[in-house]
Amino acid sequence: MIDTVRKIVAKYKTRDPFEIADAMGVVTITEDLSGSTNGFYFYHNRSGVICIDSKLSEEKSRVVCAHELGHYVLHREDNSVFLKGFTYYTTNKLEIQANRFAAHLLIPDEVLLDYRDSGFCVSQIAAGLEVPKSILELKLADCRI
Repeated sequence: MIDTVRKIVAKYKTRDPFEIADAMGVVTITEDLSGSTNGFYFYHNRSGVICIDSKLSEEKSRVVCAHELGHYVLHREDNSVFLKGFTYYTTNKLEIQANRFAAHLLIPDEVLLDYRDSGFCVSQIAAGLEVPKSILELKLADCRI
């Protein structure tokens, strides 16, 4: 999965999930989701669609887009909304994979290395990178830094 992210970044020359989604032909829309969820992804008629809550901040929208883009790249045809609501299949594994994808997309290795010896705690680094602490922790665990 880490190699997949590296290839995507190399191909599209950006880490911006909105730009990557657009280049991949994935439609991103913002709608008022009434606080029920931050966003979701679905695959319909051989097309990916990412819907993001319009009330989210720009930073939070970027993280949600990266997470949902992870679903598109890693679980393109899995309908996790259906799986979660109408089956006994647990989607936790899919959600963790999408979070790991987002972590590696949004946090470049070299930036993380710059912070390594800074003396900042994880919460401070996450705030500086404008990502949730949980996303940073996934990246740190994968990089073993």
